[in-house]
Amino acid sequence: MSTSGTPLEKIIDALELDQLPADEQEEIMSDIGALIFQSTMMNLMQVMDPETKEEFGKMVESDASEDEVSAFISSRVPNSDTIVQSTIDEMVDDILAVTGPVAA
Repeated sequence: MSTSGTPLEKIIDALELDQLPADEQEEIMSDIGALIFQSTMMNLMQVMDPETKEEFGKMVESDASEDEVSAFISSRVPNSDTIVQSTIDEMVDDILAVTGPVAA
């Protein structure tokens, strides 16, 4: 697999997912995506003020769409893009630390 260095490609290469059947690749990436999502939400909630946390909780409970949640976070959480990217980078770094560096 050709690696251009995106976080997704780094994970695929580090875990050698390209060696697995497509359905297994999908399942593993879905699990990793869920972990990244949970970590991101935790990191975002840590910087929310109490009122924003309460509104966010209500939004999640009401099954708001992904677009609605994203718009809320972008408008109410300072530096949310940086927090999201930092969380992704940390998760990729953690995976690479466990699996070892990816050969170029």
